[in-house]
Amino acid sequence: MPETRHNIPPEFLDAADQFVQLANKMTDEYGRGWVAAAMMYATARFNAFAWLTREERLDQTLDQAAAYYASE
Repeated sequence: MPETRHNIPPEFLDAADQFVQLANKMTDEYGRGWVAAAMMYATARFNAFAWLTREERLDQTLDQAAAYYASE
């Protein structure tokens, strides 16, 4: 599988580009600040869902998870 110069798989970048394309489309109606806030809110909600339904690191506490997300 070819990789980008930062060793990020192209399909990962393609998936990210889909989110960016949707955000760009939404800015026509809502404006950048509103769309940026909506994206951050959605990302936070999805990350909480991903953590709650994880299949690995089941011993990780909520405080440890919060520290991890805050450091990224």
